Amino acid sequence: MKRFLHGMALALTCLYVCNCAIEGYAAPNFDCTPFTVSGPTASTPFSQGCGSTQDYELTTLYKTEIRVIRWPDGSPDVSVTARSTGACILIHPKCHFDNEMGFCTPQQYNDTLHSCYRVKWECWPEFFEPSYSSDGHYEQTLWRRGAPVTTQGCGFPVFDHKDLYGEDRCTRDSDADTADTKRDHTCPGGGSGGEMCTLCQQGVECFGCYYESYCFMGYCEAYTPIIIDIKGNGYQIDRRSTRSALRFHEDWFQNCFVMDCCRFG
Repeated sequence: MKRFLHGMALALTCLYVCNCAIEGYAAPNFDCTPFTVSGPTASTPFSQGCGSTQDYELTTLYKTEIRVIRWPDGSPDVSVTARSTGACILIHPKCHFDNEMGFCTPQQYNDTLHSCYRVKWECWPEFFEPSYSSDGHYEQTLWRRGAPVTTQGCGFPVFDHKDLYGEDRCTRDSDADTADTKRDHTCPGGGSGGEMCTLCQQGVECFGCYYESYCFMGYCEAYTPIIIDIKGNGYQIDRRSTRSALRFHEDWFQNCFVMDCCRFG
């Protein structure tokens, strides 16, 4: 009984640390997923609205935002500026004749029932949520957008027309501005125990990080046993077709280790 209790006490004192040093063991992949520390924060140039003042005057809308991103290996933070452009134009959404627009008054421009009524159609650039990859890659997809005017006839026998507009009529012109947001970083992997994998708040967040892991002070850490050979007769590791290792020896009470932590490559 004393032997049993002694062995159990030793088993409970085994310390979990990172990296299993057995030949052929493949160390877990290091999760290098970046994350946003702050932002997005608006920056210049950033249009305060449509600048068009004349009928069918096409002007540019500017949008800029800044994010500060970080990788889990403690490397310096990086500021990423995302900027792209859209378009704005003054149109007439009511049925009208083009030749009468020159006689409209400012009051008629604002009268929603009058044929002279006009609106500022804004097509802002599209800013998608950033993409964060476990290999350390970051990018944010941006689309420049245009505002092409199309018309629709109002019916026979009067050949007037109205301008069509709306968010669904804005066009995607180019995603070339995405290239300026791309960042790549390589986190150090392998090495000694206790290396950071990714940020966490609960242990469940670390399950996909290492074979076995836990959350410690905001970072995922990987388990590995310390084997203490108390009896001095070594411990048994068998190589089988199942490729698993570290099975319990018959006298496991004298050799403190944790089962199924390591695997042969």
